[in-house]
Amino acid sequence: IFSRKKDHFGNRIHVLNGDSRVCCHGDVREAYGMHYPDKRSPLSQLNFNFPTVAYHPSLTEHDIDWKHDTREKRQDVSERVRNFFVWLLQQPHDNVAIVTHGVWMECALLDYCPEVLEFGRKRVYNCEVYCGTLALSGPWVDG
Repeated sequence: IFSRKKDHFGNRIHVLNGDSRVCCHGDVREAYGMHYPDKRSPLSQLNFNFPTVAYHPSLTEHDIDWKHDTREKRQDVSERVRNFFVWLLQQPHDNVAIVTHGVWMECALLDYCPEVLEFGRKRVYNCEVYCGTLALSGPWVDG
């Protein structure tokens, strides 16, 4: 969810409004494989059900990443987190809300701010909200 709105004091407004848009990016999905709920619906069905969502061009019609016999490893999810953050830093938006799943959030937080999850002693649960600032600095940006 992207927004560029500011209030009359110049503070950023963090609400979904007419200036905002919802984007679907495949790198923000749950760890995929083995479990049927981790399989993405066909893109044509998503477009039909959610016509106002902007879908990233990398999304194919069918979920080619999901496999019935293997589950994505933590290292693979962390790579997707990194890829998404690199992509996000190239976008022209001031405020972004990332809506995702627990495994993705845990990988992101453990990789970039592990103290939030007490260095792995705490888990991410449904409906939890974490706030942060993504800055263009650090070795992960350059690879």
